[in-house]
Amino acid sequence: MPAMESEEWNTCNASTRECRRLCLNTAGRGQFSDVQRARLWRVRLLADHPGMFVRALGDEIRRLPHGTPVRLNVLSDIAWERVAPDLFDEPYGWYDYSKRTDRGPIPPSYHLTVSATEHTDDDELAPLAAMYGSSVAVVFSTRKGEPLPTSWGGLSVVDGDEYDDRRRDPVGVVVGLRAKGRAIGTVGFVRDVCPSAAPVCRPRDLTRAVDGV
Repeated sequence: MPAMESEEWNTCNASTRECRRLCLNTAGRGQFSDVQRARLWRVRLLADHPGMFVRALGDEIRRLPHGTPVRLNVLSDIAWERVAPDLFDEPYGWYDYSKRTDRGPIPPSYHLTVSATEHTDDDELAPLAAMYGSSVAVVFSTRKGEPLPTSWGGLSVVDGDEYDDRRRDPVGVVVGLRAKGRAIGTVGFVRDVCPSAAPVCRPRDLTRAVDGV
């Protein structure tokens, strides 16, 4: 469960208002009550019995072929390098997205992509991309099937929807993601871009949502 959806533990302590409002928690099969219950019980198990949770997680991962990409956070933003540091000795392709700027030290086998928020200015993208020596993810208003901008904030843009294994990205780029679900048609967390005929463009609307928390 993301953020404070469990009503007991915060699994995304760097989340913003727009991030929480547009979260994919209830997208797809996430809308079903049994999926929501399973996510809640996993949060409770991790919080109440972290050792048991980490052992179960490790056992499940070790059933996969060596080298398999593994993304530990999907809806959460947990510092797994602190919760389960020994996991990263296992021969898998560890990677995650994170909005947190307090992560680390990051194991060499763990690839972190920083996620921009509605509060991130374009001139902050390059420092964020360099924070963990990887890249920075930005959500654009570009529609499915249309090309993303080729550059943004002075950085080259790669299409983050072509694959999710962020370890494959060049260092120091913007990972462009198209708005999905409830994020479609919104501005703030989502960068509003020019028509696709202009591959290098600027936002039409620089309105930034205000997080009151």
